[in-house]
Amino acid sequence: MPAKTDRIEIAVAGAGIAGLTVSLCLASQGKSVRLFEKAGTFTEIGAGIQLSPNAMQILRRMGLDKPVEADAIAPDAIELRVGSSSRLLASIPLGDTCRERYGAPYLVIHRADLMQVLLDAARQNRNIEIIRAAEIKDVRPGADDVSFTAGGEPFRAGLLLAADGIHSSIRQSLTGQSAGDLGKTAWRASLEDPAFSEMVSARRTGLWLGKAAHLVHYPLRAGRNLNLVLVGNREAAAPHFLLTQFHSSVRTLVADAKWTPWPLMHVDPGGDWLSGRVAFIGDAAHAMLPTAAQGGAMAVEDGFMLAHCLRSSPGRPDAALAEWAQIRKSRVSAVARQAKFNLGVYGLSGPAAAARNLAISMIPGNRHLARLDWLFGWQPE
Repeated sequence: MPAKTDRIEIAVAGAGIAGLTVSLCLASQGKSVRLFEKAGTFTEIGAGIQLSPNAMQILRRMGLDKPVEADAIAPDAIELRVGSSSRLLASIPLGDTCRERYGAPYLVIHRADLMQVLLDAARQNRNIEIIRAAEIKDVRPGADDVSFTAGGEPFRAGLLLAADGIHSSIRQSLTGQSAGDLGKTAWRASLEDPAFSEMVSARRTGLWLGKAAHLVHYPLRAGRNLNLVLVGNREAAAPHFLLTQFHSSVRTLVADAKWTPWPLMHVDPGGDWLSGRVAFIGDAAHAMLPTAAQGGAMAVEDGFMLAHCLRSSPGRPDAALAEWAQIRKSRVSAVARQAKFNLGVYGLSGPAAAARNLAISMIPGNRHLARLDWLFGWQPE
């Protein structure tokens, strides 16, 4: 292990999806990475995450698609239903259709299982050193390096990649930008050995549209778990107030669910992504609504493209970071707009909801999928 006063080639703050992905991509180029994680242990956190084909294309290039697929489920379809009546509006094909159309699957996986695959790969890579219980603080960007402390010790690095999440202390200290509160809550729960039915299947993802609320569910861990996300306005003091508008089959299914509230926050992707030799990546740069199911995918894309830009501009890290930010801002901003649009459409009521339902039901499932080609069909240049 180098002395703490030695200059680190690349430092990464945060061992989440973005931090681990960028570390692995950089290490595959022979770069030396030191990954700082403020937690003392890696514990199982979160619930489900959806990995669309654009994310799986990257994981395939990283050689991690097979271990990820081993722990994941490839749903046959996404079903959109009217929350109050359970009427099926559309079934968007996934499964083999996604593999054929985009060259990669659409998967659902427990976040902890995905993290374990990434963490195992990082631990096995000799170019990556993971330091736990070491939160990066006192960041001071210089002309050609960055100084900071971690675990109370001083460090210097050629680059610092801040992947420390939506409440990034590094972003706040350098740019003053805090995450914005959207006034909505995502209530999350996981059911063990759920009572699957025709409407709630172990092979399909479900989206139920209600008044100012919507419910998403999908299976995890070979169908032994069902991931639930109920999104509604913050003034709903508890999820059962939101669930009263949904069909009895849903209320029965989730009767014993233990819900955990997650306030919906976001980070404007139009803000600063760079501060000298510091780059903000993943949620630290652009945390978005979950209504496009792209938060994890954008973190994976970020990490791969940042490593690509650094490799394409050897000896010119400032230019590489600027190029990366320009490329990614356009893509991420479009995805964030889609997520915001979806949130509004999902929560319509009255005549607007009736018009939405009619429009959705008139479009064949394959055409619904084709409208996502710009998102799912993305591949790194």
